[in-house]
Amino acid sequence: YKSRVIELKIVVTRTLLFTLSITLLFTFVALTVNQILSVFSNLDVGLSNEIFVLITALITIILFQPIFSVIYQRIDRHFYKKQNHQQGLIRSFSLTVSNNLNLESITNELLNVAHEVTNNNRIYVFFKLNVAHEVTNNNRIYVFFKNNSTNEYNYYASYKKLDKLSMSLRFSHPFIRWFKNHDEFIPEEYIDNHPFFKTMWDKEHQDLLLMRFEVAMPLKYNNDLIGVVMIGHNDYATVMSQDDINMLSTLCATASIAMNNARMFEKFQNEAIKDSLTGLYNHRYFMDHIEKTCENLKREPVALIMFNIDMFAMFNDIYGHHAGDFALIKVANAINFVCGSQGISCRYGGDVFAIILPNMDSNRAYEIAEMIRNRVETTSMADKNEVNRYITLSAGISVAPTVAKDDKDLVEKTTKALHHAKMTGKNKSVLFDPNHHQEAINDQSNEEMNMATIYALTAAIDAKDHYTF
Repeated sequence: YKSRVIELKIVVTRTLLFTLSITLLFTFVALTVNQILSVFSNLDVGLSNEIFVLITALITIILFQPIFSVIYQRIDRHFYKKQNHQQGLIRSFSLTVSNNLNLESITNELLNVAHEVTNNNRIYVFFKLNVAHEVTNNNRIYVFFKNNSTNEYNYYASYKKLDKLSMSLRFSHPFIRWFKNHDEFIPEEYIDNHPFFKTMWDKEHQDLLLMRFEVAMPLKYNNDLIGVVMIGHNDYATVMSQDDINMLSTLCATASIAMNNARMFEKFQNEAIKDSLTGLYNHRYFMDHIEKTCENLKREPVALIMFNIDMFAMFNDIYGHHAGDFALIKVANAINFVCGSQGISCRYGGDVFAIILPNMDSNRAYEIAEMIRNRVETTSMADKNEVNRYITLSAGISVAPTVAKDDKDLVEKTTKALHHAKMTGKNKSVLFDPNHHQEAINDQSNEEMNMATIYALTAAIDAKDHYTF
């Protein structure tokens, strides 16, 4: 009612001011036209009264219409300055995010425009989580991607960069359940008065009190809740108007489309550079990244480790491709566990893995290769209910610019070191040595065929009796 009374007062004031302005304008035009008629009357030009009336009407229209338009626009602009400003912000936001595929940029734009619309500094955004990966930038915004096992909506960003929240909205949270079935916002009074929110826990109530909760808005696309916008009071004396809430709803609806597009683009982008089985970077990303990493070899050396699973074709023949895929995942997990953030782990192809290690010497690279090799050697590649089975890795290591001059030379010499490890007993790590590894390694097919007989025998024994195997 308070909002509507204020609106009524504005309309009355606007109408009075407009009426007064038009009265003054009409009086001015009437006096002007009267003077013009007096001048024409004194002139003996031989025109009839009808012609004088027609000329007077034309002069009135010519003078009155443009002045009337200017006065109307100025009065309207003065009384609807806020609404026009907000509509301009929303229009600008729509144009900005329509061609943007960066989720962080879209979110920051949403927060800034929402702050302008609501004149409120306490705006929080929650997103459905996808991956347990954290990225920190200069704006102190923490990003988490989708996690199918938790289905939580965790804190993503805020208008005040240092005003972070520790709360998260679980899948069973009343807010999430409400937005799954309704498109309308959740105002503050619903928390105490609406029966749907009576099931909230004390901790959830406390979280809302700490953020001075005022209203929550859904970010929905194609009936899928991708996020939530929550707004808190600046102070409890001010309340957001219905117009602000309506405009914020429009803003969130526009943002939802752009955010969904950004999330899908990010997903497809990750799929384009990630191996779908192991989650490591793929061959395409490896070739692009090693070229970029080797651009500044004079200032920063680069080590490369390449792993090959020993006799993996035989392993697949004995246990099947499903067991082979499971073994590849286990090897990838071992590489990630040991390497961590020290380098870029990739699946080079088939049963070959590669690790790019910027700013690392050969000794440290050899230590990492041995740690990974030992970990794989002692890890069973079988599922929980199966008999333990093991594989081994051979590794080749090379460093640029110590022994390699560029990225192509680095890959070539690392491959030669790997081949040497395979030909001299397997299950070992070998550093490239220019004195011994320059010659091309002969094809290993003969040895592989010789081992095939042994593996065929062991496969037959394994099928008959695991203990004997």
